[in-house]
Amino acid sequence: MYQASMKRVAILIMWCILHTTQAFNYDCPQHCNCDGPTAKCEGGIIPSLNPRITAFEIEDMDTPITTLTSDITQQLKNLVSLRLNSIGLTRVEAGALAVIDRLLDLYINNNNINMLTKDTFLNCSSLTHLNLDHNNIHIIQNETFMPLEQLQILSLAHNALKVLPNYMPRSIQTLNIEENNLSTITQLFLDHLESLNLCHNSIIHIDPDQISLNELRSLCLGGPNFNLSDSIVSPSKFPQLKQLTLMGSQQSPLRINPDVQSNIKTMARTSLHKLHLQSCSLLSADLFNLTNSKLTDVKATDTTLTSKVFKRSAINLPYITILDFSGSPSLAQMFLRSPRPSSAMPHLRILKMSRCGINAFYESFLHQQVPNITDLDLSYNPLECTCYGMTWIPDYVREGKLNLLQELNTTCSKPLHLSAIPLLTASMCPITRAIDTTTTTTTTSITKESPQTTPHFCVTSSGSSNGVSKCKNPSTTTIGLDGMHEESSTGNGQKLSGIMTGVVISYVSVLVLN
Repeated sequence: MYQASMKRVAILIMWCILHTTQAFNYDCPQHCNCDGPTAKCEGGIIPSLNPRITAFEIEDMDTPITTLTSDITQQLKNLVSLRLNSIGLTRVEAGALAVIDRLLDLYINNNNINMLTKDTFLNCSSLTHLNLDHNNIHIIQNETFMPLEQLQILSLAHNALKVLPNYMPRSIQTLNIEENNLSTITQLFLDHLESLNLCHNSIIHIDPDQISLNELRSLCLGGPNFNLSDSIVSPSKFPQLKQLTLMGSQQSPLRINPDVQSNIKTMARTSLHKLHLQSCSLLSADLFNLTNSKLTDVKATDTTLTSKVFKRSAINLPYITILDFSGSPSLAQMFLRSPRPSSAMPHLRILKMSRCGINAFYESFLHQQVPNITDLDLSYNPLECTCYGMTWIPDYVREGKLNLLQELNTTCSKPLHLSAIPLLTASMCPITRAIDTTTTTTTTSITKESPQTTPHFCVTSSGSSNGVSKCKNPSTTTIGLDGMHEESSTGNGQKLSGIMTGVVISYVSVLVLN
């Protein structure tokens, strides 16, 4: 009975596989790659599609299409997903999209559409995802989005909008309008909105009474002239906010005043998990010293501190896993000097400090302060590649203990002979080997003298008899590189053979260069 049941199951599985294979057994159009119900095409023209194809993408057509007409969309009427990328579109004919009555996802990117009318999306009520990034849209008529009753994601980034239409579908959950020319935001009441990106616009001020976004989880604000107010960035306005991004510019950093900082600290204790600051100006570093913070991801890039950083200033973020201070030297130096125990950041895994003027990152700091990091970025820093300062990093990378991000851009600045050489390939220490013979073992030593004298190089010979050293300066202390041991020099040495002397001179030359 059991064997018969298993046989029936096996037959059913084989039938399903065969049926699925036959269902997608069709000729793929020219210039396209097909995978199941999806066809991705580059060049050529829009082909007649097999009814089994439900997702179609085309870019860089041989002959640009300036107007999307009903005749074209008639060939696409079975689609649920359509992507038209860089095909030269300047206009969508009224009713053309209505032909594709099951369409859920529509991407029209990198074209030159400059206007959307109230007829553009007629009878597109099933559309849930609309992406019109990187066009040249100047105008969206007020009732354009009225038919889109089920729209959840709307992206209009990188266009030329000065105002938004007065109607937005209340079903929208994600709204991305970054990189436009918006100067004001009025009446943004979206009950289900969870993500809002208004960064890189010309907005100066947002009236808190004009927006109601109690469900918002992610928010991006900022621009060259944006005035950040504590009435906008506040726990009462966004009680469930989990990610906050504030962005200025290098020419005009976004100033975060003490009241806004205080609100962010409160939000970090209640709901906020991710804080991203780019090209901002902070009065103090209090945001990074929160013992009861819930922050797990902090990026403060190209951000400055306007107040003096005290030597005992601390960074304390107990749940942090990603910390990025790239381009923020004052924050990076404060972090490296932070007098906290390693338990202050036990979860830190990714540490980025690119472009921070850092000379060295010592292994002792890793063990004492951030023992659990797996990824480290020290690119574009003037690193001093010394034998006892940075050699541990290549060792850790080779052993699989550490991933060095941007390794080709992590190069030495000093010493001169290693300048511009990647840290992972730089020869920071001479290779020393004991030369074993039956009579003599030779090592190279550096004499330790008083600060007023120039260090001398000594050669220590040892064999079956007591080892003696030959130094220029008698009664000095030598440090053998083979074992880092110390011994007293008497000034009476033995002669070395010409070959051994050549080896010693080579070792000494390497040491002098370093």
